[in-house]
Amino acid sequence: MPLFAELLQGLADVFTLAVLLAILAGVAISQFVGALPGIGPVMVMAVAIPYTLAFDPIVGISFLLGAMKGGTIGGAIPAILFNTPGTPDTAMTTLDGYPMAQNGKAKKALRMAVFSSVTGDTFSDIVLITVSAPLALIALRMGPVEIFSLMVLAFAVIAGLSGKSIGKAISAAGLGLLLATVGLDPEDGTPRLYFGVFELFDGIPKVPLAIGVLVMAEVLHRLTQVGTADPPAVDLNASNDPADHQLTFAEYWACRYIMFRGAIIGTLIGALPGIGSTAAATLSYTTAREAAKDHSGFGKGDIRGLAAVESANSA
Repeated sequence: MPLFAELLQGLADVFTLAVLLAILAGVAISQFVGALPGIGPVMVMAVAIPYTLAFDPIVGISFLLGAMKGGTIGGAIPAILFNTPGTPDTAMTTLDGYPMAQNGKAKKALRMAVFSSVTGDTFSDIVLITVSAPLALIALRMGPVEIFSLMVLAFAVIAGLSGKSIGKAISAAGLGLLLATVGLDPEDGTPRLYFGVFELFDGIPKVPLAIGVLVMAEVLHRLTQVGTADPPAVDLNASNDPADHQLTFAEYWACRYIMFRGAIIGTLIGALPGIGSTAAATLSYTTAREAAKDHSGFGKGDIRGLAAVESANSA
């Protein structure tokens, strides 16, 4: 009963005009900023924290939570429309979101991204309210053996995504491991591969690196088209079929198991320290593709892939 009473008190605190406006403002601002590659919700929160100190703590925290939630879906906007993820955890969104946009289904893809993101977020919120204490105990018991097992799982995910291009997957994983060694050794503090640049003592920043690698590929592709008569990358009205611009409940409901599985993956991995939503989105996408009876459409504009990614990275 104490838990139920505290839950009711929390709902009473949330459903006030000031808190609801703070959440709305946080979501709106962060969604706009999240659509700008390389900035993301963390930057919004860092800038906004000093201003939130002037408000009631519940109002300030509500704004920051709204900013965090809105930034994730904001990062999916450029991922779908321009093949350029706004945040690292929306990198997998480009695999099916951008092909859908190229096929004239950009609005459908954006709607699916929003609804699947809300679904995963709602599931994780329910888990946070009900079983956060046991999950925290599990996370605190994560030791070197468990972390190593997760790293092995990450390589297994890479193998699952590589398909027939095993050589490319191994090369990409090796390059990632090489870049991860830059900076001070965490055990004895020995500098590694910093080439006299002291700014690299803390390692290569992961967010600029991830965004830069993903964005530069699209930028270079666009540069090769300068001066040509190619059409724009995405035409929101390319299709005259109204069904391509709307997301029906039947389409959403058909992805319910994929979103539920993605929400579970995102919640469990998100509760573990040092893993993050990017790994959750990758694992969810790989699992959805391997579990599908017909996975030939994945990577070519399959709405199931979009649902798997967005439900996991928002959980």
